[in-house]
Amino acid sequence: MPHALDTKETEELRHAEFKHFLWAADNETDRGLVLSSSAYLEIQVERITQALLGRNPHSNILLRNDGPLGTFSSRINLCTCFLAISEFECKALKLISNIRNDFAHRLLIDFEAIAIRDKATELAKHVLAELDKGTRTKLIAQGGKSCFIVSSFIISDRLKIRDTLIDKMQNTHKFDFISMNDDIQQILDAAEKNHDH
Repeated sequence: MPHALDTKETEELRHAEFKHFLWAADNETDRGLVLSSSAYLEIQVERITQALLGRNPHSNILLRNDGPLGTFSSRINLCTCFLAISEFECKALKLISNIRNDFAHRLLIDFEAIAIRDKATELAKHVLAELDKGTRTKLIAQGGKSCFIVSSFIISDRLKIRDTLIDKMQNTHKFDFISMNDDIQQILDAAEKNHDH
């Protein structure tokens, strides 16, 4: 079980990371926004991966940048295989990763570029699929940057819920991802009902 001080420091770090994630949405350039948001989501996926593997020297070797689980993509795949993240989240994270790679490897790029706008629209159509068509259409019409920001926030929120539930499972040493997925769906359904009222 984590020491109380470790838990407090972890929560403070998570809060600081989230504050930067929010700050980036309003203050960064397009490239800075994509790289910061992707880094934040990657940290969330890394925490979930670390929880699955446990904290030991072997997992540290696997998670090193040059290790077999050193990439965002490999961690997404592992978490999806273990049902620690859903297929829905997996697809969204892979779309975000693809956009991130475009920004990381091209010099002259922004959300006005047709290829980026199309990828951000595809991301939003996937992530916002549960919204009514009118709301989804209005959000998508705001452009690639808005699509990316809203989609990243939604996926981040879903990963935060998973991270919290995995922490609880770690503390009890009982890993039950099927029940966790049911718990997450109940949380999302309750949030949707509250939003509708």
